[in-house]
Amino acid sequence: MRSPHSRHWLNDNFNRLTDIFVTRAGKRMETHKLLGLRAEFLYQFIRFIPSPVMNPRILFVAARVALASVFIGLGLERLLSAAGVLDGRFPPTLPGLLFAGFELAAGTAIIFGWQLQRVGLLLAVFLAVDAFTAHTFWKREGIQQHMELLNFLLNISAVGWLLLVGWMDANLPRKTRAPQSSNR
Repeated sequence: MRSPHSRHWLNDNFNRLTDIFVTRAGKRMETHKLLGLRAEFLYQFIRFIPSPVMNPRILFVAARVALASVFIGLGLERLLSAAGVLDGRFPPTLPGLLFAGFELAAGTAIIFGWQLQRVGLLLAVFLAVDAFTAHTFWKREGIQQHMELLNFLLNISAVGWLLLVGWMDANLPRKTRAPQSSNR
């Protein structure tokens, strides 16, 4: 028997797995054995994924960029709309401009890892309040109720992601954490 750490072991088990499918086609399979073999095969296959893909720092930065993109995108949309570059979807009011600047600054802070716990908590509180005040699905009917429920749930899920990013920043080993500011 070959070592489970070799590529030959992976090939042998893949062949065994395909043999089981081919020889037992139309017959009742022993599912517990098949599932065990599949799980072991997948485990060994995942071990051959290049390590840079599974690097915690790369994954943490990618998660921060994905999470912050919504805040940066909406902040830019509001600012460009107020400047007249985009169709006037948002009227240029002072609170609207301040909010757009806040979204843009908070999204940028998340991408660069600046004060992640504080910025994440601030955005989480804001989104939770926004979910209950702006997305009142319980007052709607039909398709409007569905759309408001969807936006409400998206806000609540973003609250969870923001809290998770803050928790990860606090609990990841030092070399994978975002750089800390000097005023902490």
